[in-house]
Amino acid sequence: MYIINKNEIFNSELVFQNSKFICFMSYVETQQDIINFLAKYKDKTASCNCYAYVIGKRRENIYKTDNGEIRNSAGRAILNNILNKEFTNIIVLVIKYAGPVLLGFDSLQTIYGTITRKVIDLAPLTKINEYIKVGILFRPLNEIFVKELLSKYNIKITRRDFYRKNLLYTIIVNKNSNWTHELDALIVKGTIYSYKILR
Repeated sequence: MYIINKNEIFNSELVFQNSKFICFMSYVETQQDIINFLAKYKDKTASCNCYAYVIGKRRENIYKTDNGEIRNSAGRAILNNILNKEFTNIIVLVIKYAGPVLLGFDSLQTIYGTITRKVIDLAPLTKINEYIKVGILFRPLNEIFVKELLSKYNIKITRRDFYRKNLLYTIIVNKNSNWTHELDALIVKGTIYSYKILR
C-alpha cells in the first residue's frame, strides 16, 4: 500500500461545459482528521461536495458520497481511483460549481475520475509495510527451533498460548517478507504442525 506526503494539500481544477470542478487531496489518519479537512475545504455554496476516503493499515475504514450527484457517479469514481492506486490514509474531495448544462451519468463519472487521477498524479508516493497476524501451532518440545527461526528474522512473539497440549504462537509480520518458506520447511520436517493468517 501507499501513502501520500503528510501535511501537504494537493489540488487541481477542471472545467467542463461551464461546470467547474475543484479537487483537494490530503493525508488523513483519523475521523477527526477527516472532520477537520472537510470543515476547511468543503464549500457550502457549491452545487456538490463529493468525496471518498480510505483509512487504516488494512484499509478497514472506507467511505464515499455522491452528495447530490447521480447515484454512484461521483463517489464511486473517486474511490475507485484511490483503491486502484492502493492508497490508504487519504481523502479526496471534489467540489462542483454547476454550469447551465445538465451533465449525465457517464460524463460525471468520467469527470470525477479524471480530476481524481489528475490530483493523485501530483503527489509523491511512499510505500508502507503491510503487517499480518500469523498463528504457528507446534509441539512444546520444538519451541526452541521455532524461537530460533523467529529470532533470525527479528520477529517478536505477541502471544503464547496452549491449544490441546500444543503451543500456539501469535506473531505480527511484514506481509511482503519471504520468511514463510522456512515455516513450510519446518512443516515438512514435522517441527511445526501448521501456520495460518489470523484476523
